[in-house]
Amino acid sequence: MVAWGDDRGELLELRADVAGALSGIGLAFKPDPFLNRTAGGMDFLGCRIHPGRIEPNRATRVRWKRKLKRLDRTLVDGRMDELTFQRRITALCAHLEGCGGAPFRRRALEDKLWSDATGLDSGQPRRLVEQRRHQQPRGQPQQEQHPGLPP
Repeated sequence: MVAWGDDRGELLELRADVAGALSGIGLAFKPDPFLNRTAGGMDFLGCRIHPGRIEPNRATRVRWKRKLKRLDRTLVDGRMDELTFQRRITALCAHLEGCGGAPFRRRALEDKLWSDATGLDSGQPRRLVEQRRHQQPRGQPQQEQHPGLPP
């Protein structure tokens, strides 16, 4: 549980009230609940909470990037189809929604963290994306074969 406040006396009073309510239902605080300055923020449930904003903490960001790279490797290696990859990436991105992770997610997806399975670098024209979409799967000849000729 986290309580924010500007007045130390009010926070101590709140702590005593909550401790009383918890003891009424047979629960108690962990030993030595403490008051702390939080101008630099604090970690709580995978997020870094600052006064007025919330963002993923460092461990969450590192773990998220690692999962992104792992998913990309499975797609490139052919162990996952594109639809499954898209679903997993969508779920991975949704995980950051609860802690204001949109700016981090945007930067991470724009960085060269992963192989870009389409074979395109960021910033290449949409026309190239459309051309790549119509290509044959990897390992197949990209030119049309004449029906009467052997491959």
